[in-house]
Amino acid sequence: MDKLDFKQIVNSLSEFNQELAYSRQNPIKDASEELLTVAAAAAFLKIHRTTLYNWSKKGAIPRYGIKSKVYYKKSDLLSSLVLLNN
Repeated sequence: MDKLDFKQIVNSLSEFNQELAYSRQNPIKDASEELLTVAAAAAFLKIHRTTLYNWSKKGAIPRYGIKSKVYYKKSDLLSSLVLLNN
């Protein structure tokens, strides 16, 4: 095993400190913010793509787009769910 000299230890600690500061400023986003395609969102909700389109058109589920591509946030799909009383 190689011995580290003082300068190498200081450099390693400095790099670690920089990485720590970066990770604090840029936290990993929650997986619920994941963007889903129409097919993936419909599969996630276990509904047909047409149903998903209709719900979006009525404003029940927000959708996002880039040019002709449509996406749904997983968090929006989950928050659109409501508790049903039996």
